[in-house]
Amino acid sequence: QRGGGVLTQVAYATLEGHLIEGEERLSVSMQPSEKTVTLTLRSVSRGSGRAGKLLFPFMGGMQRRFFLDQVECLSKGVLGAKCWGPKNC
Repeated sequence: QRGGGVLTQVAYATLEGHLIEGEERLSVSMQPSEKTVTLTLRSVSRGSGRAGKLLFPFMGGMQRRFFLDQVECLSKGVLGAKCWGPKNC
C-alpha cells in the first residue's frame, strides 16, 4: 500500500539460451480516493547469441503487438469485460 492506494507488480525474465534476452515488468496501482488505476508495462530486451541478434530486429513488431494486446485485455478487465487471451478481448 502507498498513500492509501494499492500497488501490485510482477516481473519475469528469459532463461539462458533463449533467442531473446530480457525482462518484462507489469505494475498496477490503484488510488481509490482518486478513482484511478494506472498500468505500467516495461520491457527491456535484446537478441541473444548469434541467431537472436540476427533475428531480433524483425521481432520488434511482434513484441509490440503482444504488449498492446496485453494492455487492451488488462484495460478491459479493469472495466469489467471478460477476456480469455489477447485475441479474445
